[in-house]
Amino acid sequence: ALAPALANASLEANSVGFTQLSKVLTTPVIVLLERSRGVGAPLNWSRLCWLIVAHFGVALASIADVSVSKYGVLIATINVLVTARYKVEWNKTCQDRVKFAQLGANSPSTPNSNADREVKAVSQVVQLTLPLATLSLLPIALILEGRTAIQRFKHIDTRGMLALFIAAFLGAWTSFTGYQVIGRLSALTHQILGQTKYGCLILSSYFLLGAQLNATQLTGAALTMTSILLYTKATIDQSISLGKSRHDSASVVNTRHTSPNTPSRKTTAKKFVLENSALNGSPRIRRKSTSNPVETNVVTHNITVATFEATTSMQNSEQNSSFVA
Repeated sequence: ALAPALANASLEANSVGFTQLSKVLTTPVIVLLERSRGVGAPLNWSRLCWLIVAHFGVALASIADVSVSKYGVLIATINVLVTARYKVEWNKTCQDRVKFAQLGANSPSTPNSNADREVKAVSQVVQLTLPLATLSLLPIALILEGRTAIQRFKHIDTRGMLALFIAAFLGAWTSFTGYQVIGRLSALTHQILGQTKYGCLILSSYFLLGAQLNATQLTGAALTMTSILLYTKATIDQSISLGKSRHDSASVVNTRHTSPNTPSRKTTAKKFVLENSALNGSPRIRRKSTSNPVETNVVTHNITVATFEATTSMQNSEQNSSFVA
């Protein structure tokens, strides 16, 4: 609940350009937190390079509108740390809920059923958390923005009030879908989507609304969008590569378990019976063991212990017979 209020306070204390630059700093903090918590997919060199280029483009697009103050820098720094932390923790909470739902499922696991359970589990977390977060956000919003809101409400008309409620509805829908993205994908993915939104905003304002932007801003926005597309391609390639490596590892493990040179439990038990039969003087012929050295040592140890116990029992019986006589 604190992150949206801090974001609005940072936007109020700083310019739009500096607010976007501060959001760029959120990405490395998220990467460090994910690595420390062991969540999210590891970044290969290709993804890391395009991620750096994309945020460099955001910096170029925002550098024309930068004005800061000490209070604004303080609020922006706190906002970066709080936002990165809550995104990583939210993703971990949702993923734990998804794993719990899949473990407790009665039906067999299929890709479609797993996806349905994932959507249901994340939606349940959102439905439980969002109302409480909204209620806890109200006093914080009144403290940080109460005076400004009261002054603006005095001069707002019906049309402005309607636009305000529409903006509030769209903001709530954006927050809901954002929670879904963080819960089902990752905090880093949600951060990249935020930079994509900013690039689309810059380009659409220029081409559709005729905004006055310089060449640096347009170059930065275009560089951001291109880099994010290439980052997405690198992410898909990494996922395919990881899937192939896991499949190959599973094939190797299955091959080892089904190797003809590896004796089954039934074969080992049969050999143990034959060896005990030969030890007890049974007419069965003792077969030559073909098991691996570890299993042969175990069987030999068991036979030795059994022989020692039988010999000790016979000696004790003889001593007792002599004593009685």
